[in-house]
Amino acid sequence: MRTGLVLAAIAAAVLGGCQSTVATLTPPRPEAAVVFTSRGAPVRAKHFRQVAPDCSSLGYADVAIITPPRNGAVELRREGAHPSFASSHPRFSCNARLVDGVGVYYRPNPGFAGSDRFTIQVIWTNGDPSSEDFIVQVR
Repeated sequence: MRTGLVLAAIAAAVLGGCQSTVATLTPPRPEAAVVFTSRGAPVRAKHFRQVAPDCSSLGYADVAIITPPRNGAVELRREGAHPSFASSHPRFSCNARLVDGVGVYYRPNPGFAGSDRFTIQVIWTNGDPSSEDFIVQVR
């Protein structure tokens, strides 16, 4: 009887550990953003910005290249860009203004045509991290 209780306690501890491990796994990232460009032509893949209710910038996010592309290069630029909020969004009127942020540009290697991929990590001004995968189609 005592052996059965010990085995039940061990099983509960092991299974409890499995459940807590599953709960802490990082959820899968959403699909990669697909960007198109021509041979030799740079393209802005994304502009990371945070927009305040008055349409001003909340500051620059810390953007880093986690996985560089194999057939090109990524450049990060602090610059202004127009947001693209949906017409139903409270900050839709901000689309008419330039907002500071970080532009992510991809430039294919000379002569390269095909598919390339890279990953960016963003630490927002409030400290929240995120990452985004990009697939670039060079024609």
